[in-house]
Amino acid sequence: MHRYITTIRRHSLVVIVFFVGVLLYGLAIRALWNYKNNEIHEITQLNTQTRADALQRDIEAGAESTQILKYVLKGSHQNDIPYFDALSQELMTENSSIASLQLAPDGKVARIYPFQGNEAGLIDLFADKKRGPVVVYSRDHAKMTIQGPFSLKQGGQGMAVRNPVYFTDANGMKYFWGFTIAIIKVPEVFRQTIDTLTSFGYDFALYKTDPTNDVYQFITSSTDSMEDPVITTFEAGGSIWRLEVMPANGWHIMESMRMYIFVGAVFVILFTLMTYFIVLLNRDRKLFRRMSRHDQLTGLLNHWAFLSQEKTIQLEKKPYGIFYIDVNYFKQVNDTYGHDAGDMVLKEVAVRLRRIMPYAIFRMGGDEFLILVTGHHSKDAYESLASRIVKAFHEPIVSENLELPVTVSVGYARHPEDAANLKDLCEIADGRMYKEKKKKHQIR
Repeated sequence: MHRYITTIRRHSLVVIVFFVGVLLYGLAIRALWNYKNNEIHEITQLNTQTRADALQRDIEAGAESTQILKYVLKGSHQNDIPYFDALSQELMTENSSIASLQLAPDGKVARIYPFQGNEAGLIDLFADKKRGPVVVYSRDHAKMTIQGPFSLKQGGQGMAVRNPVYFTDANGMKYFWGFTIAIIKVPEVFRQTIDTLTSFGYDFALYKTDPTNDVYQFITSSTDSMEDPVITTFEAGGSIWRLEVMPANGWHIMESMRMYIFVGAVFVILFTLMTYFIVLLNRDRKLFRRMSRHDQLTGLLNHWAFLSQEKTIQLEKKPYGIFYIDVNYFKQVNDTYGHDAGDMVLKEVAVRLRRIMPYAIFRMGGDEFLILVTGHHSKDAYESLASRIVKAFHEPIVSENLELPVTVSVGYARHPEDAANLKDLCEIADGRMYKEKKKKHQIR
């Protein structure tokens, strides 16, 4: 009967462990889901702002030709640029997104390059119903404006950049001369930026306002619909521009979560099975403890292995010493680069300590290590050994795509010079190590 009750208790414990594991991992998956969702939004926000800045530069580069024409026109002290065609050809060679360049004294387009195919552009801008309000705004406010997009006769879409030009007469009075104009092709003017967005796996849509109102006009996009996009705005050419960006595959993160869900299910099952076997092997705890004397990550002796030597050390009554070693700023490594990078650092610390240490090395937990030095050695020898440990980490720890400048803090204590028992010796070594660590934090 007692055996039957014991069996029931064992099975109940396994069932409890299973359901608690499912509950805890469910909570972990939910937290991870929220983290991943926030992360993808933050990354998208950062990329959107970066691309918006690049778009602003693209637009300004397209409009720069009107500014050059403006400077040349003012420098010539004439109402025209005698070598307009040659200059325009050079400017268009440097910027392939320009469809044509124009001069419009008094708002009437008089010069166009290239002229062939653009003859219809010889118009009075102020008299044109569509263009009139914008050019009046540009003239009266002395501001560059960008109007469009509109269809180009040679095909495709374009926008008109108009830069008002003012001269000063003999009496020092400023008067309106006209406009320098660039017709820029859409989306060619944005090509590099939008190609970057699409190559990063994003869909986008771009809009702008006319200078005379706040109504957004569609410019270009990579898709017909946007689902809860990240939006950023910027000003260029007298207009407000709006860039909308979202992942091409949507905000759904199920694909990336499937692996975690699968791993979680496997983990819960394995943990439940492990609990079951631990219950069955409860009578063999001593054997289990012997099997768990080594740290699984680094292969070093662990905390339990060190404690098991305490009685042996005290019985032998021989000189010995303790080195406590702690990895500096280890938490920052974990927080910044993730636990995989932290594990890589701990394994490399173990490798470097083995390389220089002929004594037993223990990983006491986390980023703390202990070295048990046997035999009588002078204080100078301990200082030298501490220096060797510190120097072993002068070179950064390097993996496939990371280079981490990892350092350590070291403290030691000797028996019987510093303390009569192992417990006090460990406390002294640990205290000296933290004192050294505090100095390094202050230096930093």
